[in-house]
Amino acid sequence: MIFAEEHLQKLLRRAALFQHLARLVSEPDAELKERVVNGFQRLDPIGDLQENLFVRTRRAWEQADPDKLRTDYARLFLLRSPHPLNETAYGEGRRLAGRENELADINGFYRAFGVEVSNENPDLPDHLTTELEFYSTLLMKVAYAESLGLFEEAEITLEANKAFLEDHLGRWVGALCREVSERKAPSPYPQSLSLIESVVATECGFMGAKPSPLTEPLAQTPLDKEPLTCPLAGSGKKK
Repeated sequence: MIFAEEHLQKLLRRAALFQHLARLVSEPDAELKERVVNGFQRLDPIGDLQENLFVRTRRAWEQADPDKLRTDYARLFLLRSPHPLNETAYGEGRRLAGRENELADINGFYRAFGVEVSNENPDLPDHLTTELEFYSTLLMKVAYAESLGLFEEAEITLEANKAFLEDHLGRWVGALCREVSERKAPSPYPQSLSLIESVVATECGFMGAKPSPLTEPLAQTPLDKEPLTCPLAGSGKKK
């Protein structure tokens, strides 16, 4: 029984950590810095995660200017960012299965476990914040099922954890982290993404997941780069 309680506590700690990581890449508001700093004070590194990386990220958030957070986030991740926070902007998302199929697969995971993306949240289902929150939810569902002795349900959820890491979350965070680091993005975002990458890699080890990493963002097409305009606009021609 003691072992079971310790096991459940570890699952819940991992769930809390993933929920906290989601905050690190959510769009800043006036209270975000305070929530992040308070969250770091309640959490500890897990597994083989290097403690100095955890500490560096916490200090970067403690030293961050709340107003600058908003402008840096917008410049780094919003609009036509060179390093977007959406999975389908990376690697094979559009080249093979196609973006719509990738999004359908992600939504399939969400629906299978009764999770819906809020209509009030403009982010797509493949946003890093959404994927981290979903993984946290899966861990909590495992802990809940095991606490009730529903071991078959817990095993099904664990298989979903592994599949989600291999098919989605574990595949692209490395590419995103490299993009932000190589462009020398302002603190605290490089530290935050390095921490996320390390935690996800550690989780893949826990789950025995072996994702095939995606390498880089997809090149923007001319339609991505240029605003859409009607070819007849200003021509005096009638449609």
